[in-house]
Amino acid sequence: MRLSNFVSPAFATALLAASASASAQTTDPTLLASRRALIDRATAARTAGRHQEALDLAQRAAQIQMTPSLRLFLMQEQTLVGQLAEAYSSAIACQSEAARDTAASAQTIARLCTESVNSLQSRVGRVVVTLAPTVEGARVFVGNRELHSVLLGQDYVVTPGEVSVRAEAPRHRAVSRTVSVAAGASVSVSLPLEREAQPEPTPVRPPDPQSQPANTVVVAPDNAAAASTTAQTITPPPTGRASEPPSSPIVAAGVSPTTDRPRTVNLGAVAMMATGGAIAVGGAVTLGLGAAATTEYDQLCTPRCTQDNVTMGRAAYDRANTMFGIGIAGVAIGGAAAVGGLLWMLVARPSAAPPRVAFVAPTAGGMVIGMGGSL
Repeated sequence: MRLSNFVSPAFATALLAASASASAQTTDPTLLASRRALIDRATAARTAGRHQEALDLAQRAAQIQMTPSLRLFLMQEQTLVGQLAEAYSSAIACQSEAARDTAASAQTIARLCTESVNSLQSRVGRVVVTLAPTVEGARVFVGNRELHSVLLGQDYVVTPGEVSVRAEAPRHRAVSRTVSVAAGASVSVSLPLEREAQPEPTPVRPPDPQSQPANTVVVAPDNAAAASTTAQTITPPPTGRASEPPSSPIVAAGVSPTTDRPRTVNLGAVAMMATGGAIAVGGAVTLGLGAAATTEYDQLCTPRCTQDNVTMGRAAYDRANTMFGIGIAGVAIGGAAAVGGLLWMLVARPSAAPPRVAFVAPTAGGMVIGMGGSL
């Protein structure tokens, strides 16, 4: 780019100041002050030759408010740090934004951006990416940026040099290419997407009944700290007839087979306990009412009933006696019924027959197999 396409630091500061004043109508004052400080620091970094720092600060200011003059500043710093593709995009955006701007400096900015577009056209490279075949859900990346699907098969501006192109798609192998793109050149890149090989399912063969052992016994080892048990297979001698199934399963030594019987609920005992509990609760409530009546009597007739409240006091006294009698009877009867229901349930619970336990005990000369505690 020609040196004439760059404005001086003083002129750049004036353009950015004018842009900041124009944007003050729609920007929060606090954000506007922060943007002004970022622009001042970016201009100072440019003057000192720290162009990457100037670009970073200007990009942060642009996140608050973008104007054509700030876009021009970004384009120039991107060019100086070698980001030609980004600078070309900024120049085109600056050209469009300046054409719509009504500021006094808009014409100058538009002219500079147009000159930059014309100059950068011959300095950038282009790649044309195609997929073979086109796969739904495929994603294409040029460098570190994802390529929009509408740009497949179209010129995509890149900075000249080594450019990496990568494609990925569901159930397909990812593929990548690295191409060398010269300034002003266009390179076509075709990425073949291949399906991943699907493993063939392994057929499941049913077990052969003839190959299964007749009986398997799990033997507990002598050492109690052993990490696992030892499985031995006992095959009875052929007798010319099918062996009868064992009457009960043979299990590891010291483990009972499943002999739990379904438990039944004693509905009569449960009903008796529930009824007794309800009566006891009602008696307790009645005792509370009696205590309330006693309190009422004490308030009316302490130390003695007057002529005006003797009738009410007597009624409270009679009510307290009645409530206490009913409450005590309810608590006693209900408690007895609940306890009786509990005893009924405990006494009438069916007893389960002791389970038969198979065991294997190692001996000096071999082993001993027993069932139900007898050898």
